[in-house]
This record gives sequence, structure tokens and C-alpha cells, in this order.
Amino acid sequence: MAGKVSADVADAPDAVVGQPVKVEGLPTAVGEQPGYPGLLPATPWERMKQAKAMKQDGSDAEHLAKVRTIMVGDRGPPTDEEVGYQPCFLCLCFLCCDPGRPVVDKCKRRPFKDERIDRSWKDILVDVSNCETAFWFLVCLTVFACWGYVSTLTMPDKMLTMLEGQIQTYWSMIYLDLFPNVLTAYVYHQYPCCHRLHKAEHRYIFQSKGIVAQFSVGAAYFVYFNCWTAPLYLLTILPALVTDKVDTHWESSIFQATFIQTVILFCIRILMWVMEQRPSMYSYAPTCWLNFLRFFKTHFTMAAFEYYESGRYKGRTLSTGYGNVMPFFDVVIGSCPFNVRYSVPFPFIDYITHGSTTWCEYVDPADITWTSMQKIWYSFWFLFLIATTVMTFGVYWAPWGSCYPWEVSADQWRFP
Repeated sequence: MAGKVSADVADAPDAVVGQPVKVEGLPTAVGEQPGYPGLLPATPWERMKQAKAMKQDGSDAEHLAKVRTIMVGDRGPPTDEEVGYQPCFLCLCFLCCDPGRPVVDKCKRRPFKDERIDRSWKDILVDVSNCETAFWFLVCLTVFACWGYVSTLTMPDKMLTMLEGQIQTYWSMIYLDLFPNVLTAYVYHQYPCCHRLHKAEHRYIFQSKGIVAQFSVGAAYFVYFNCWTAPLYLLTILPALVTDKVDTHWESSIFQATFIQTVILFCIRILMWVMEQRPSMYSYAPTCWLNFLRFFKTHFTMAAFEYYESGRYKGRTLSTGYGNVMPFFDVVIGSCPFNVRYSVPFPFIDYITHGSTTWCEYVDPADITWTSMQKIWYSFWFLFLIATTVMTFGVYWAPWGSCYPWEVSADQWRFP
């Protein structure tokens, strides 16, 4: 008898927190698999193998819709087989763009009509127009106002060279992605003491009907980000504090860079939420944006709170997708469920340079091995990031830095 994935929306919350998805009439060869009788495994790579292998009732479109629900949730982006390639010049189609959709459809090689029903703009507006949402939105604005004010006080103006400021800006972005995001998420999923709270966060924020979840959780993380940023700023101006020259050596790009990055991420979260309410928007979004969403949602739709039972990752969390706007550090630490062969430490670039097929084919990170060329590639980027770190702090701690507070000889080489 052919296997059939239950299409009920009621099954979706199980997938959200990494529980196996119920399957009706599963073939014997799959149903007898140890640990998952009559179920699809929680890991996305195993789900993909079995979902594609099953003979589905109904049309190909129905089959792909079921696979999509299993992989990215019932409100996630369509698969590559459904929507195909969409050029980067396509817009994300808010209300002002809706009338132009027929024209866009004619320009597309393979128009795709999403079977999911959009919520009306009026319904969405009514849903967000309540006191709780307004309160948390004001909290976010207050945090941003304080953060932005500090960034204007400390932003580079005359003390740093333009190159020093640009390097420090880039390094701050990398720092924010690695420590408060990637490594923090790894700790949340690796250590059971963090599971209860973080599992509640997953349930609360993923595919939430109300945008208040994005605002409330976002506000908490914005404060958390500053708890990582403030000590770093203190470390940069420490030489000036020691020499009592903080009045002339206090500029830094750290607050400004992390503030701008977080505001952008906040807007991205809002856009993602809107697209969940109106799935037809996926059909008019650039492929690179859909690739980003596929990576981002994997963090919620996999076995987030389970562990490898054997192999080289034995005892390690099965969770994946910790990064925000780039998968580079996930690729490096082995938590990326896609075979991204040559990742770069720059936002969104990987979603452009790697096709949609890459972001629709889940693989077990434990099975990924690097070729000699990949080892050379990532060794280069490791050295690049080390050099960037040295230059960032050398501005304050090295004789060639613009904010080095101690006396140096007149012929001392200075960083350009």
C-alpha cells in the first residue's frame, strides 16, 4: 500500500519541534525501521530520503506540497521543484505590488501558484493592532533608540582611518554572527539544562500567528546582543582607559555595526512573518531569498533536541542551522544540513552562489567530508578572519594603530 503523509495542519506543530511526522499506510520496508514505526524520522535528511521514496496518492503538486510541509513547515517556502529559479530582480510583493503579479507571471519561465490561502491585509492589520503587540514594539524601539544613541557617540569620525573603520565594521558583523548566534545556539541545543526554555522559544516563535512573538523574543535578544557587545567595546578602549586618554581615543565601529546589522535582521524577521501569513509572496521572491529561508527554517524543523547515537558525532546535538544571514560558521563546525562546498564569511553571498538545488537537498552533516581544495579554501578564510581580528584590535593595542595611546617614534609605520 502506498504511504501517505498526513496533510492535516494539526500535524505541523509536531514537525515544528522536531518530533516525527505521522505517516499513514507506510510501506513495510520503512515502517519496520527501528525507532520510527509508522513515522518519518525527525532529522531532515532522513525525512527527505523517505518522503521522496514514498509513492504518494494524488498529483505531483500535492506530493511536493506534502514534502514541503515535512521539510520547512506548512508555511515555509516552496521547494525548488515547485517554484524553479526566480531572478534577483523580482520583488517580494507587498500590497503595492499585488496588481503587477500577472505581468511578472508572464515573464517567468514556470509560473507557480501556491495552494495555500493568504490572509488578507486587513486581517493581518487587525491581528497586529493590539496592546500587547504595541507594547513589545515600543520595547524594541526603546532598545534600538538607546543602542543607536550609543553608536552615534562611539562611531568613527576623526580618530580611525576609513580602512580601519571598515575592517572593524566587518569584524563586528562576524563577531555578532559567531558568538551571540551560532555558538549560543549550539550551547542551547547541546546541553539538556537549556532545552526546556529553548524548546518553549521554538514553539512560541516559529510560524507564530501573531507578530508579537517576533517583537518580544527579539527584544530579549537585542539586550543579549549588547551584553556581548559592551565588553568588547571596553576591551578596545582599555589602553586609553589605562593611560587616561579616553577623551581622545574612544571611537569604535562595534556599536554602530552591530546596531545596523540587528535592525536589518529585525526587518528580515518581520518580512519572514508576513510571508508566512501570505504564502503567495514566495512565488514572487528571488531564489536567493528563498534559499535563505530554507536554511533559516531548518533550525526549527529538524531534531533540535535529540543527539547522534553513533558515528563521529556521537553524543552531539542533531540540531542544525545556527547562523543568521550566512551559513559559513555552520559549515565550519558541521551543523549545516546542506552540502555548501565553498562558503564565504559574508552575508547572503552563499545563497546566491549556490543554486536552489543545494538548499532543497538535505544531507547529514556527519557524512560531509572536505576535499583537499575545500581544506585550502577554508584555511584561507581562517587566516583572513585571524588577520581581520588582529587589525581590529591593533587599532588600539598596536603601535601602528590610530588609537594607540602610548608614545611612538616619528618613523613608526601606521596602518593606512
